[in-house]
Parts: sequence; C-alpha cells; structure tokens
Amino acid sequence: MDGAVRQLWGSGDSWALRWNGFPEPHDLAIALTHREVGIKGARLTRHGDAFRVTLGTASLELSDEKG
Repeated sequence: MDGAVRQLWGSGDSWALRWNGFPEPHDLAIALTHREVGIKGARLTRHGDAFRVTLGTASLELSDEKG
C-alpha cells in the first residue's frame, strides 16, 4: 500500500481507528490499558486481527490497515 492510511470513524460510544505504520495496534492497546499508566478501568480484548479497548459501555477498536 502506498502512502499513509489513517481512518477514525464511529458514533456515540463505539469507535474504530485503523492506520498503517507505527505504533502497532497491540502496543497502543497495551499502553491504553496498562495498570500503572493507562486509563483506569479500561479493558483489552482481541477480536480477530483487531484489539478492542473498552471502558464501561464505550469501545475503541484498533487495527492496522491491510492492503
């Protein structure tokens, strides 16, 4: 795939972020949910190739753009 890809879409409390390059989705998901430096109460689950960070009813799905 040529060029940078960055997509953010969603509504309400359900959002998805997809991009190519760094950081890797797993690394960002780990940082957001880390017990010491992440968002307090945030949880991480994996759904196929994507990682979902949830906090209460809100969710952010992180994945890389595959060409």
